[in-house]
Amino acid sequence: MERVQRGATRAGVYEELKGAGLERGQCEGRGADEDGAGPLLDWVKSRSAAFRGVTEGTMGRDEGYRFMALGTYVERADNTVRLLDVKYAQYEDTQVHEARDFIQYYQWSALMQALSAFETYRRFYHDAVHPLRVAEMMIFDRRMPRSLVTCCSILLQCLTLLADRPGTEAERQAGALASRLRYGRMDEVVDMGMETFLKTFMTQLDILTGAIVQQFMVSTDTGSSAQSQRQTVLS
Repeated sequence: MERVQRGATRAGVYEELKGAGLERGQCEGRGADEDGAGPLLDWVKSRSAAFRGVTEGTMGRDEGYRFMALGTYVERADNTVRLLDVKYAQYEDTQVHEARDFIQYYQWSALMQALSAFETYRRFYHDAVHPLRVAEMMIFDRRMPRSLVTCCSILLQCLTLLADRPGTEAERQAGALASRLRYGRMDEVVDMGMETFLKTFMTQLDILTGAIVQQFMVSTDTGSSAQSQRQTVLS
């Protein structure tokens, strides 16, 4: 099996994966040291960045690359919306003056660091961290690689290129999400309610994920098992 995978994978990508696997194996059985989980998480981020660099720099823009991008941007969109949802649930339970105090500032800063967005936020906005500006940047700003609008735009591009026919359900769902975010405005989100907007997006992303599974990963002759597999992915 490894020989088959090796032959189908570019040398740089394979070597990066193999090296990360060997290093991870050396960490097996070790508990968190006195510095906590920080060193391990830094290692994961470093190896993930190295893998993305090798992939982007050497991998041909064929079907394999497009499927990898599908997984990447579905996961990014899902992580972004869930982090925003958790933080805004806490924010809406506080008073306005409490949301701007010392503790809240560092909590919002930690959220943006988790999304690799803190330094970019400070370049875009030179004042203090404000929850609505964080939301606007991570939902509607196409300059942000982890924003919802960026993720959905790339998902639509990939599905359009991968589709064996125009107008598939997956492409339609991705197009609806991308259009809503491309032409949306923050005041509309505020009028709807942040929690409602984020929950609706999560539901639509689940539907899109199910459509991708149905189109590319489930045989048309599997009958009722197709629905079962889809529900497994969404759960």
